[in-house]
Amino acid sequence: MHVESSAEPGKAPKHAGQKKTYRAIAETYAFLPREAVTRFLMSCTECQKRMHFNSNGLEPKENEPPSPLVSGIIDYNMPLTSTYLKQMKLRVMNSQEQIVKDQRDS
Repeated sequence: MHVESSAEPGKAPKHAGQKKTYRAIAETYAFLPREAVTRFLMSCTECQKRMHFNSNGLEPKENEPPSPLVSGIIDYNMPLTSTYLKQMKLRVMNSQEQIVKDQRDS
């Protein structure tokens, strides 16, 4: 289930994010853990695009695919908590910063 919202009627709607998606799902289904919604959104291409802006605030270039957020390093066999997800996100961000720094230095 994707929840989209638009501030202006003429513009294309944007992905709503975790809170609005969770609220929409909670209205339809009796109980679904927030972690399940987070897991779904972590694998969502549209959500990953929104999370990967350049340091200057611009979206990635057209020919540059967004890098996966943390899907390659998350262990889905253990419970997903917000602390765990923040830790994994920080690891990825730090490694991406190091790559950019290395590219500038070379």
